[in-house]
Amino acid sequence: MQVMLLADRLQAPACFKCAAAVLTANTMEHGTAMAVSSLPPGCLESPAFKRVIDAAASVVCARLGDLEVALADASMRQELLDLSLSALQRLLQHKDTRAASENTVFWLADAWLAQRGGGGEQEQAALAGCFSLLIASSLCLLTVMCQGEWLPRHWRDWVLAAAYVAAPPDVQKRILLSKWQPVRIAKRPASPCKEGDAGMGHVAGGHQAGV
Repeated sequence: MQVMLLADRLQAPACFKCAAAVLTANTMEHGTAMAVSSLPPGCLESPAFKRVIDAAASVVCARLGDLEVALADASMRQELLDLSLSALQRLLQHKDTRAASENTVFWLADAWLAQRGGGGEQEQAALAGCFSLLIASSLCLLTVMCQGEWLPRHWRDWVLAAAYVAAPPDVQKRILLSKWQPVRIAKRPASPCKEGDAGMGHVAGGHQAGV
């Protein structure tokens, strides 16, 4: 890691390549993967370092990728909340990340922002792009998400999304046939745990905790 930091400071591509080769030569440990996620943007954006980022994301996903399980465990929950923004984005966008529903992704994003005093506009916008309102439950969407402070600001189509999830199938079809082009995210692999196993009680501290 020290070599990566030095390479970033000196802007030395050769050092990036060497460090990347070392870090991917063997199976990456979880502690190393977590350290990778906290490296400066210069390291994370280096083309030579992409395979390290991908390897680290897979390791983090292997431990924290079942969001229901991770949020229900105090230690893993704190690991989730301590992830950097870029690491959390990669986890939420990873093909193997599992959740009982998209509601869980919202609870996690909300708690992550709350731990940082609500987060900045850039952080809020980045996390708003990591889940889809169209596959959240209508109850959560209508009673929590759309009444919160940060999500409606960064999801300009939240009113139509709310109408969509609350509508019967034939109306949903008409909404999608209109000129509205919603941002969609493929449904995640399902967690074997129920959403209630994570639940809002496990993310206390989020803006909506207690709702």
